[in-house]
Amino acid sequence: SALLGLAGLYRQPGLDYPVLPLLGAGYFNYDMGGRNVQTTALLGGVINLVSFTNPHLFGKRLDATAQVVSLAVNLTDRLFVQGEELAKSNVDTRYQSLSGALGASLGSFMRLKATYALDYANYSRDVDTDSFVVPRDTFIQSPGVQWEFNRAAWSVVASGQKNFRAKWEPWGDETRPCPSPGSCLADFDPGQKTYETYEFSVAKQVFLPMFQKLRFEAMWQTGSRLDRFSEFRPS
Repeated sequence: SALLGLAGLYRQPGLDYPVLPLLGAGYFNYDMGGRNVQTTALLGGVINLVSFTNPHLFGKRLDATAQVVSLAVNLTDRLFVQGEELAKSNVDTRYQSLSGALGASLGSFMRLKATYALDYANYSRDVDTDSFVVPRDTFIQSPGVQWEFNRAAWSVVASGQKNFRAKWEPWGDETRPCPSPGSCLADFDPGQKTYETYEFSVAKQVFLPMFQKLRFEAMWQTGSRLDRFSEFRPS
């Protein structure tokens, strides 16, 4: 095991100050309690992460993971129309997440996982928010399944999730005519309380001398009944 001091900078677009200081500790243990449980904890104040991994659950060909991610700051969800920011429709968001997975081998190269996530989504008005009704805070449950194929430095992954919001009440810009495409109160769809997300990826690693490697990856993300707050965003 190892306990380390943590100091640095955290950069996240969407923050009022996109670079924030990190100060805390990191803990790593590859055999916690002598039970082959791998533990990672990063406590940095602004962002905090704790994860547990058991690669041989019950001594069988099962693996289990659990992870908690907590953010201490709000991110601003900004709306752009024709390349210009519509600051009056900005919404501050903050997510806390608990997730886990249970995987099993299918032969020598494939693995199937059952996944589950429980998120708490907090929405609030930004300093520039004007005639915009923000969504209600809600829990989001996301059970899913993931299939992996790994062989000869190739990796193929396909996953899907069904997402259930506990609350989903009207939100959006109250202005008429509405200047916020996709974020108008009049366009609120109660059917988006549940939605699906899917990800497909292909990756190839190329190993180089001196312990170096290159990784090439292509990913396709899609879904159904997605809205402004559930659609995929580039990171």
